[in-house]
This record gives sequence, C-alpha cells and structure tokens, in this order.
Amino acid sequence: MVSYKDQLEVIGATLYVVQVAERIIAEAIIMVLPDEQPRTRGDIEALSDKVRKHTLGQLLKRVRSKIDVSDEFDCRLNAFLTDRNTFVHHLLEVEGGTLPPPGPRPKTRDLVLRLYENSRYVMRIFGDLIIRWADAVKLDGPRIQAFRGIVGEEHLGISNDVFLIKTPPDIATGH
Repeated sequence: MVSYKDQLEVIGATLYVVQVAERIIAEAIIMVLPDEQPRTRGDIEALSDKVRKHTLGQLLKRVRSKIDVSDEFDCRLNAFLTDRNTFVHHLLEVEGGTLPPPGPRPKTRDLVLRLYENSRYVMRIFGDLIIRWADAVKLDGPRIQAFRGIVGEEHLGISNDVFLIKTPPDIATGH
C-alpha cells in the first residue's frame, strides 16, 4: 500500500509537471504562434505578460485558432484540460466530496496518474513544436536546449503528425 506521504509526493510532482506543461504551451504561443511577430524585446515581454495571464482553456483555444491538431491529440488536450481543472479546483471531491482521512484514494490516484502522463505528453508535443520552429529559423541557445531536454532525444519529431496545416477558408464558399 502506498503511504499518505508518498501520495502527497505524487500529487506535488503532478502539480509541478502540470505547471511546466502550461508554461510550455504559453511559450509555444509566444515563440511559434503569436498573433503578430514581435519585433523588439519589449514586444516579446509584453506578449509574454499577456499570454501568461490566460487560463489553460484560453491558451488551448488560442492554439486551436492558429493551427489544426489531430483528432487524437485534440482528445488528449481535452482530457488534459478536464483533469487539470478537476485536480486544481475539485481534487477533494474526487473521492466523494468530503475531507477524506489519510489512506488509499483509488479515484484520486487514477486521476493524478492520468494527469501526470497527459502533462508529460503535452510537454513533449509543444516542446517539440518549439524545437522544430527553432530549427527552421536557425535559433539555438540554452532555452532551446532546455526544450530538447524536456522532450528527450527519443521523442524528437513527436509533433510531426499532431499539428496540421490550417486550411484557409474557400473564398467562394467561406468554408
């Protein structure tokens, strides 16, 4: 049986991974998918401040407005958002809505483990998107290397089949 302390450590690790995933999504918007290309360091800082104030749902909506995602990844993003919101806002309710005594919490454990795995997956996908963009514009440095470390050599290219070219609407039909 997993101790209460071990359960709390897993919850803490999951919170950390969720926050890293959210930050990487924000970084992808700032670096790869901005509304307009920032021209100065001040432009980048202003965009960073604006993007970091968005909720996760707003960030994902913004990503989807800029680039199409595969159906499978869209499902993973929706699960990530739902589980993240349950984790952050309703974790105590997962087992029945009361403050449970220390002990096994199978529903909570399942939620936390699923969220941890989805967070890692989302981190890799968006991290790889940033790496692909950086390679295309010939950008490198400690920050890009940090993304390479997060994604892992074995997962480079993982976003190739996830992000799709957004097809502009047909001028004649509007669709």
